[in-house]
Amino acid sequence: MKRVFVLLGALGLLLALLTGCAAPVPTPVPTPAPPPTPEPTPEPAAPPTLDAEKALPDMSGYVCPAAGENCLYVSAGAAGGDGTAERPFGTLTEARDAARSADKTQPLYVVAAPGLYELDETLVLTPEDSGVTWCAAADGVVLSGGRTLSGNWTQYDAEKNIWVIDAEGIDSRDLYINGQHRTLARSRKMTSLMFEGKTAFTTTSAWLGDIVEPSDVLVCIEGSWTTSYARVDRIERDGEGFRVVPREDAWSIYTLSPALADLGYLENDYSFLDTPGEWYLDVRASRIYYIPLEGEDMTAATAVLGVLERLVTLEGLKDDNVTGVTFTGFTFSYTTYMQPMKEGGIIQMQANVYLPAGTTVHSKWTADQWVASTYAFETRYTTDCTVSRCTFTQLGMGGLLMGRGSKSALVSRNVVADIAGTGIQLSLCTSLDNGSKSHSSSRVRHYTQNCTVSDNFITRVGTLYGGSVGIMVGYANACTVEYNTLVDLPYTGISVGWGWGSGANPENDMDDNVIRGNYINNIMNVKIDGGGIYTLGRMDGTRIYDNYVGKCNNEFGAIYLDNGSRGITVTNNAIYLAHRNFIYKGDYNTIRDNYASPGVSGQPDYNLIEYADPSDTTHYVFENNDLWDEARVLAIRDAAGVR
Repeated sequence: MKRVFVLLGALGLLLALLTGCAAPVPTPVPTPAPPPTPEPTPEPAAPPTLDAEKALPDMSGYVCPAAGENCLYVSAGAAGGDGTAERPFGTLTEARDAARSADKTQPLYVVAAPGLYELDETLVLTPEDSGVTWCAAADGVVLSGGRTLSGNWTQYDAEKNIWVIDAEGIDSRDLYINGQHRTLARSRKMTSLMFEGKTAFTTTSAWLGDIVEPSDVLVCIEGSWTTSYARVDRIERDGEGFRVVPREDAWSIYTLSPALADLGYLENDYSFLDTPGEWYLDVRASRIYYIPLEGEDMTAATAVLGVLERLVTLEGLKDDNVTGVTFTGFTFSYTTYMQPMKEGGIIQMQANVYLPAGTTVHSKWTADQWVASTYAFETRYTTDCTVSRCTFTQLGMGGLLMGRGSKSALVSRNVVADIAGTGIQLSLCTSLDNGSKSHSSSRVRHYTQNCTVSDNFITRVGTLYGGSVGIMVGYANACTVEYNTLVDLPYTGISVGWGWGSGANPENDMDDNVIRGNYINNIMNVKIDGGGIYTLGRMDGTRIYDNYVGKCNNEFGAIYLDNGSRGITVTNNAIYLAHRNFIYKGDYNTIRDNYASPGVSGQPDYNLIEYADPSDTTHYVFENNDLWDEARVLAIRDAAGVR
């Protein structure tokens, strides 16, 4: 049979040849090509290394401007004086009252001798006090909002090294020992937190059972860019743990989100007193308990309790401004800030601006009830007033506020250091403070405009309220922030503008502001979602240039144009060692020709662009912002800051 099959196969092949048809040949399967070798992922560019950081400015060299003629003299504690150099007044209030009837046809000076001036009340100047220069005769004139306690410290608990002194009937949140602010007793972090909506929370932290006065306790809420306080209503047993119910007046206006806030700690109870430098005031017994720092001799220690929240205020009227007043050479110290203990607590929104009790809002972003925290020196409705060569230090809240209706103010060559709140603020953040492009006479009187903040040294602000900023500009028009040095801050360096939204806001009149030549370094050390220079809202014609921003220590932007920012030009700035160089969320802005090192996070998106209208990017300019020329960067850095 095998032969038959062979024969038949041969005949088939012969037949195929005769008919011209070849037997089908299988198509060979091609060998697959090897996959392409992937390109190696480039290593993130290492940031260039610059020389050592710029030296901090020398702010010494104060000289009293008084020429010796037409002067009223003050010396702390003097009695029965008439304001002459030989028989000075003993208080600033006496000098103010005498100045009201003095000759002002030539420059009038109130000259304060070095010493500690413990103010019984805020020094209030009104339009009749216009045209006076208040000056320190030399360094060492301290205006104090506190009371020096006259008693002696005695040891109360030797095992815990707790000492006690009579509080002399004073209620305060701020104690200063040997001239330095101390920490109000605070708890450890709470464990196993569970939130019951916006009404309460539970915790398994057993130490809550030791709390002595629950109704005096505060809840500290550490937000991403805020620090808020709500007073406790009650603390209840809850199975193996505790249920903490904050007071409704504060808690109801706080939108608690785990992504944005964390319960930092509880504060203000004797049971929390466990760390050197902490203190507690038993208001009912009027006794202060304190654990000294290592090396502190309590038999010789000086204790000051903050009493006043404001030391000096210039209180003009919208149709009758305080005009031509100057303060120079003073040190402002030892204030307190009691709002956390009051109704509503302090529920911050941003930049140390908060919502008061009773606020009802559908959206916290659009509320119009924003309140600025207090400042040691405040003005409203003033023209041509100056604060220069003063020092703001050891304060329970902010330094200096040029508030509503401030025109042509100058804030120059001041030092702001080691204070609980914001350093310097221009204007406020309500619709009354927001100008209108129509420039109607009813609105213009409320404007803050043509003010200058220059050559100030600001460091270590926000020591208690971490959402505080170095310089805050609210609704202001044609103001200049220039040549300031801002270093070692918990949050934003310079914050400009207010109001969230699309950025259209056609009636906003925050136009023509200038932010230039500022040196900003080592910021965003505690909070996030801020920057070296941060903007909000429409501000046509505003320019940001010639600034140096170094060491922006989180993933947000060294220069950050946030929601609603519009009409701003950003150019010729130098950015070094920022996690992100730019964040751009605005509209109709120009960011070009800036010098920036690669983001230190090593991420390729060290510029974050979020267009307001992604479908139309023709009105955005973002180009040439990764230039690097070391000589040019150093030139910008060295020219920036206090001159």
